[in-house]
Amino acid sequence: MADNGTQMHHLGSQKSSLPSARQTFQEIREHSLLVNTPLLPVPASSAGPQAVLRAPQAARVPATAARAEEPSQVRPHFLFLPSSTPGKMVRTHFMRPWAEAPIRLRLPAAVPDELPPAPPASRRREALKKHLKRLNAPKHWMLDKLGGVFAPKPSSGPHKLRECLPLLLVLRNRLKYALTYKEVVQILKQRLVKVDGKVRTDTTYPAGFMDVIQLEKTDEHFRLIYDTKGRFVVHRISRDEAPYKLCKVKRLEHGKGGVPYIVTHDARTIRYPDPEIKVNDTVLLDIETGKVKEYVKFDLGNLAMATGGHNCGRVGTIVHKEKHKGAFDMIHVEDAAGNRFVTRQNNIFIIGKGSKALVSLPKGKGIRLSILQEQAKKYASG
Repeated sequence: MADNGTQMHHLGSQKSSLPSARQTFQEIREHSLLVNTPLLPVPASSAGPQAVLRAPQAARVPATAARAEEPSQVRPHFLFLPSSTPGKMVRTHFMRPWAEAPIRLRLPAAVPDELPPAPPASRRREALKKHLKRLNAPKHWMLDKLGGVFAPKPSSGPHKLRECLPLLLVLRNRLKYALTYKEVVQILKQRLVKVDGKVRTDTTYPAGFMDVIQLEKTDEHFRLIYDTKGRFVVHRISRDEAPYKLCKVKRLEHGKGGVPYIVTHDARTIRYPDPEIKVNDTVLLDIETGKVKEYVKFDLGNLAMATGGHNCGRVGTIVHKEKHKGAFDMIHVEDAAGNRFVTRQNNIFIIGKGSKALVSLPKGKGIRLSILQEQAKKYASG
């Protein structure tokens, strides 16, 4: 094989006869340049004892005087590859000895008979999704369908994704204190918004049912609660009602050392609760101290609100309990208008003793009207 100087000299001498990048594959074939050339087996008489491969005769460069003088020199072979610009090709080349010289086939490394087993499904972890499409957002957020592609993805927090309302939507869409996302960021970074007595600066912080939102600069207090159609309402409350909230008991367990504790619906852990407090009861929590001031039992005759299901947002008195072994226990509720509805026990949230609520309710007082009743009320007021 010739040295590098001979190769470069040969490349310079062949420059004028090489086809340009704009020529078609038919012209490439006429110049007998190698274009995706397959390898064919060499006859046994010329191959010798070794198993070799050789390029077909149609793909070889035509013989010249230089070939007879220097049979071992290296000639360039060109490939025309598609470029990023439509309709254009990029010319590249590689060096290979004459086609008459055998081309030895390099086999890949041996593949092991047994591959290592895949990790079990329990060890595979999916990454936390960072985006939420607007059409997949909860309907009770009431986002317009054509207002964009994405919706604010709630951060991890005390409430579930589909049971919360991000602070971004509270300030921009409900209270109208901001027109854009950037203005919401500017408000929160000034530490002007508190949720349950703590300053929150995360625009996608998940505020949920019964959370108290405070704006000290304007001396305003709001509570997140459902309306009769199951949508979150940023309900304005008085200063006297702002220091406390209601929490539903979700779990009652004993920790290390036999310490009893309860876990509420907003992910609070309260140690050494009153022994009378059980699961599904409601506790009245002081926001500043985090201690239980009062509790209400999950009993017949107490006022409750449905927080899930088809009847979400309706308020009434518990009149009957149905127990179903191996299935869901059902609760019968009667509202102030005498209408009855049934929902699962997990959807019931006690909000008052007897018929008196411990928190103020939004417009409608939890009584759902039919379509005809809503129409008649609208015509009467209008």
